[in-house]
Amino acid sequence: MTPPRDEPLHWMERARQDALARSRAGIPVHPVERWSGWGLVVFAVIAIGYGLGTLYGSGTRALMLDVTRELEGARGSSTDARLGPFHLEPGMNPLRFILNASHAPLGSSRRRYELALEDDAGKALWNVKGFLGSRDDEASIVLTRTSLATFDVPKAGGYYVRVRGSGASMDDLRAATLELRRGVTRVDKRIPWAFGVAAFLCLLARLFAGARRPRDGSGDGSGDGSGDGASETPGTRLAA
Repeated sequence: MTPPRDEPLHWMERARQDALARSRAGIPVHPVERWSGWGLVVFAVIAIGYGLGTLYGSGTRALMLDVTRELEGARGSSTDARLGPFHLEPGMNPLRFILNASHAPLGSSRRRYELALEDDAGKALWNVKGFLGSRDDEASIVLTRTSLATFDVPKAGGYYVRVRGSGASMDDLRAATLELRRGVTRVDKRIPWAFGVAAFLCLLARLFAGARRPRDGSGDGSGDGSGDGASETPGTRLAA
């Protein structure tokens, strides 16, 4: 019987094990490798934090709307509801709708939704389609928070939320709310891209420094010191 083959280690795990082995052997860490590692973490955290903070934390809450019943529907059927009107005005711009939901996944088919904001005449300012969760969800309860749209209203008046849901999924929808935030900050894509590129450059510098470390450390006298002089280093030749 053929023994099972070991799965290859992820590159991050290999890097961690290499760093641990060098530390136990007493080999000093190259300054570039040390500071690029910290830079990778800092820049990645800033990029992710900026995106999440801007999307979900900016502005103030103007409306919370429970749409659980409208999204759930009867199994095997779809729903189509128009909720409102809700008074919106240009002084609230920019606005952002966020969908908060929790569900218990059953099977591999996720619940589908379609959401839109319409004016009095039924003209849609925006329309978003999507799924609650992902096909690989395995937890007993899955919480999702999705930024739907950032938009401006052209004039003051009553606006309606169009909610369409599909009952084809077996998922147990526990709760679904639409959160409207006013005076939000628009995401400047250049900022997360800039910090993302900086993090990638730090990663390259760390990998390059780690690849050069064995050659740099082989001749600085930081080895095990147990040799018998058969292999000399530049330092021992000078001492002779």
